[in-house]
Amino acid sequence: MAEVGISIAAKVAEYLVQPIIRQGQYLFCENKILKNLEDKKKELMSTRDIVLKRVEEARRKTERIEDVVHKWLTEVQTLLEEVEKLEQQVKANNSCFQGRCPTWRRYHLCKEMVVKKNMMINFDNESNFKTFARLATLPGIEYSSSEGFTFFESTKLAYAQLWEALQDDGVYRTVLFGLGGSGKTTLVTEVGKKAKESNLFDRVVAVTVSQTLNVRNIQDQMADMLNFKLEEKSPEGRAQRLHLRLKEEKRILIIVDDVWGEFNLKDIGIDFDICQSGSCKIILTTRRQQVGTLMDCQKKIRLDLLNEDEAWALFRKHAHLDNQNSLSLFSSVAQDIAKECKGLPIAIQAVGKSLKGQSIHEWKIALENLRSSKQVDVEDGQGDAFSCLKLSYDYLKDENKLLFLTCCIFPEDYDISNEDLIRCAVGLGIYGEYQSFDLARSHVMMGINKLVDSCLLMHSERWRRGIALKMHDLVRHLGLWIAPKEGRTIMVNLSNDLNSLIGDGVINDHFAVSSWYRQTNQISTLFVADKLDILWIETGCSLDLSSASFEGLQGLKVMVLKSKGNYDPTSCDLSLPPSIESLTNLRTLCLRGWNLGDISFAVKLKKLEVLELKYCVFNELPNEIANLNKLKLLDLSECAALSENYEAIGELSEIEELFVSVAPYCRGRWRNPSPSFVDNVAATKLQRYVIKMEGADNFFSRVITEDLIMKALYLKSINISSLSASIKILLQKAEYVDFYVFHGDCQNFVPNVVRAVGGMKDLVMLHLASCLEMECVVDTMYNQVDVLPALVGLHLRHMTNLKELCRGPPPVGFFEKLEELVIYDCKQLHSIFPRECKLPKLKILRISSCRAAVVFSVSAAQSLSQLEDLIIECCDELKHIITEQEDGGDTNTGKEIVPASHNSHLILPNLKRLSVSYCHKLESICPISFIGGLEKLEKIELEKDSGLKYVFGQYDQRDHSSHQKNIQIKFPMLKKLQVLDCQNFTFLYIMIGMEMGLLHLDVHIYLSVSLWEQFPL
Repeated sequence: MAEVGISIAAKVAEYLVQPIIRQGQYLFCENKILKNLEDKKKELMSTRDIVLKRVEEARRKTERIEDVVHKWLTEVQTLLEEVEKLEQQVKANNSCFQGRCPTWRRYHLCKEMVVKKNMMINFDNESNFKTFARLATLPGIEYSSSEGFTFFESTKLAYAQLWEALQDDGVYRTVLFGLGGSGKTTLVTEVGKKAKESNLFDRVVAVTVSQTLNVRNIQDQMADMLNFKLEEKSPEGRAQRLHLRLKEEKRILIIVDDVWGEFNLKDIGIDFDICQSGSCKIILTTRRQQVGTLMDCQKKIRLDLLNEDEAWALFRKHAHLDNQNSLSLFSSVAQDIAKECKGLPIAIQAVGKSLKGQSIHEWKIALENLRSSKQVDVEDGQGDAFSCLKLSYDYLKDENKLLFLTCCIFPEDYDISNEDLIRCAVGLGIYGEYQSFDLARSHVMMGINKLVDSCLLMHSERWRRGIALKMHDLVRHLGLWIAPKEGRTIMVNLSNDLNSLIGDGVINDHFAVSSWYRQTNQISTLFVADKLDILWIETGCSLDLSSASFEGLQGLKVMVLKSKGNYDPTSCDLSLPPSIESLTNLRTLCLRGWNLGDISFAVKLKKLEVLELKYCVFNELPNEIANLNKLKLLDLSECAALSENYEAIGELSEIEELFVSVAPYCRGRWRNPSPSFVDNVAATKLQRYVIKMEGADNFFSRVITEDLIMKALYLKSINISSLSASIKILLQKAEYVDFYVFHGDCQNFVPNVVRAVGGMKDLVMLHLASCLEMECVVDTMYNQVDVLPALVGLHLRHMTNLKELCRGPPPVGFFEKLEELVIYDCKQLHSIFPRECKLPKLKILRISSCRAAVVFSVSAAQSLSQLEDLIIECCDELKHIITEQEDGGDTNTGKEIVPASHNSHLILPNLKRLSVSYCHKLESICPISFIGGLEKLEKIELEKDSGLKYVFGQYDQRDHSSHQKNIQIKFPMLKKLQVLDCQNFTFLYIMIGMEMGLLHLDVHIYLSVSLWEQFPL
């Protein structure tokens, strides 16, 4: 009985006494409760900042953040604001906690603090998200350009047959065959794009096979397009994984381009059962008709050459015979030249472009050369094409011919980096000797442009223009055929041990040797090739050259050794022989991705003009590097060393281009360069530089690449008031600047920072992050200031004290060249654009986590003639995107404006994407009368906007017919309409009377049944 009594007493204490104690704490432990609340707030804010940083990192990797993360951030922000208000209430009622307030008031505040504290604890515990982000889907076939595609009758027939085959359920494997250069790739790309746009397939994937079959490369291409990673090591395991992934697709078209011979699609992962199920169809392209038979294609389609009329039309286009005068002068000889091209598009383009702007005498000679040219010794009936393409080659200057042959050292379908080609061409001295590296660079670029204009090179579609180049395989074969005839034999090794290929003097008369065999791990041969100019080796593992001898390479000018096996160079060793010091004529040395150890050998190579150690680790930068008095370019991008001492860079008196940045893999004993070395750089001679110190934000990685960059500086924790002379010079010349945390009299960027630097008139892109002293970007309150006249991009992140972009009236030219503005996590920012500002060039605007209540005044919005992307998220105070109020920041008196309909076409005429999410006070996007200007809109995405009632302004539903009479709603380009979880959404005006130009509109609308019942559709 006693035990029962104890048990009952315990229960009584549990259910009665403990709650009484807790309630008592609300009255007697106020200070402790307040302290706990403040501690938990700090902890949650720290966790939130970590999550925000992860969000930024994910976005830089083009990942899509999961909805649960967005929801967590929004709810945390709301909770922190509530806690802030609660703390203010406590401070305002401080007397309550000193016993001079009714007990119930004290009780209520303490109880609320405990509730908020527990909520913050819960949110902190929920921050370990199971899935944080996923890779955004690549655009795939839609990324391919249609530039230059022309529909002729011959292509129309093949196009129609391909389209018919795709719609035939009994045909799952089709082949398109035709001569090299006849336009097969372009045609199947257009068919694939139409198949995707017309919703015949959910996904279209295109891969290139090339003459040398590389199963792993094809699998990687497919995995990229399907948005997943292949983790398996063996080809068989990767094929099985890819097969499983393909089975998940309901309707997929796979284009397998440039097939040279029979191979088993199952080796890649495309199994027969997927095709038989009807979920997958395949189009192959090949030069050889028998390939279609060997690979069991059910439908074989020939792409014929152009007839005479079509060839003449295409030739006139590329030769620029587009007016009556030129036609009358050149017509007879031009038509004969077009006939000699035998209807092959690539030959017609090449010959036409090479003769563009030439005299009639040049044209007559070209015709005679084509008629008298001997049939070249090539297979597959390509002799006519070679003769035509060789004519384009013959019209090149000697230096451009050598540049063309240099491009042939790369494998088929290889993306040739512009920068690699420039550094190689400068090392070869193709364009002679120049006083400045910048001038030499310009000559190489001029040569590249000439090759592109002659159709002997083309811009790679995998990269933005200016990054990489490609060669049509027929053009490359021509180059390899020409090279030995001009005494410049080229060896391109793809699949053999290099030791067996270069021994016994085989390469003695070669101009270039390149090897791309990934399994090459040791070369022990005595190199004997006194005419060799280029040695280029790429491998996928460590490379031991310690037993090789370079003494027979006295004439070598360019050496490139690259590791492609691992992004962490600490695991890939490169061992070089002592004889590397004998390469006294070497002008370009590129070592990329290696653990090098001692690099003192470099100081013996006195003629070096280009030294690249990109992605390498080494012991230290030798002080004797200053003895390289011809060195013009030094690339230490993402390098690390055992020593932080990079001071020797300051002794390079002739350096013109400098690239130094921290290594992401730097850890353990490896050290990044000390920031102090920048203070000693010979800044006055630098014409091109990228200098990025440890801790600086990596945001500009997507816009600043080695091929496009001119002058960029990334700095962290800089005191603006005490800049060194070198840094000032670098900042004055800089086009791209990234400041991560600066201090020292910098309440604004203009004029404070700009004046401290001494002017920044060339600045194109500016990124400011965590600069806590800054309150505005431009301040004109007391002085007339000079704006940044060249500024194109502005990014502001984590600027916790930033209140407005411009304080005072905007100066003349304010933001008039700005094309991109990104504002992220600027919690105090209440005014974005001054009412009077004009933004005629702005194309991209992203705003996230700001407290601004409006974005534009009507006058500012009417200047946005180029805006394409408008993305706003997590702006809890946002009420209107466009307003008529006088002050762009304070909306207490502002209201939405509906301008006269004749002005509506002035508002956002080029807007393509409109995305607004997690803006809980937003009521509508813009007034109804603005709809007329939105004809280019392709995407509307609205998500978690709990206060949103209308898409385009408010009007009376009962009188909507009268509005339709006055307002024409046309969205001919609209592809996607998404409205997700907008709780107060009451009327979907966009869907009434809307005219659409597309048959297929991707619509996702998730609303409650009660809301749907309100729509009179």
